[in-house]
Amino acid sequence: MDYTRKEGSLSLVHRLAAYKAIKELSSDKGYPVDKLCKYLNITRSAYYHWLKHPKSNNELQNETLSIEIQKIHKEHPDMGYRRIRDELDGHKGIHVNDKRVLRICRKYDIKSKIKWKPKSCTRGERNPDHIAKNYLHRDFHADKPNEKWLTDVSELQMRISYNKLQKLMIDNQMKRQDLMRAAEISSSVATKLNKNETVSLDVLMRICKVFHCDIGDICEVILDE
Repeated sequence: MDYTRKEGSLSLVHRLAAYKAIKELSSDKGYPVDKLCKYLNITRSAYYHWLKHPKSNNELQNETLSIEIQKIHKEHPDMGYRRIRDELDGHKGIHVNDKRVLRICRKYDIKSKIKWKPKSCTRGERNPDHIAKNYLHRDFHADKPNEKWLTDVSELQMRISYNKLQKLMIDNQMKRQDLMRAAEISSSVATKLNKNETVSLDVLMRICKVFHCDIGDICEVILDE
């Protein structure tokens, strides 16, 4: 995993290595701990805390990652764990998978605080605006043509297509990695685009900025018959 965020002046990997080096040099070579800590830019309290409760590299990474996640959640309370992961990858330079972010979000009870109400042309049966008069009373028999007309409301199946985006990339001789760098999107988002799966509006807007175009120029909604 590519995780290179720094905590203070040292990365997490270097910090753990520094703790181990201080322990070995102080015990085997007899070097004073305070001078070793000063040389490696480590506080004595942090070193002795690690010495009493040594943490794995993965635990240290999760601690720092949780701080970044909580910062993002505070700034963007509407973001779920997937969008937080995209934010970490695109703007923080922290490359982690969805499952790891989800585990940390569950641990700290981080959830999207804004729930969008689905827009619909229908209303619940408990509170209808209008109830049509029942003329047939389930008597569907007709004695002559055009005596009774019936209709039905069917659900429209729709899907998203990014074929227009693929054409733009070909016309501009742009590869997948080029788009990821230019639009600051993660590999998982790029995969969703390749599979014609839904992505956030923020991602689409960033792609539009790259090509100086409208959203309708990179995607379209297709009705399945």
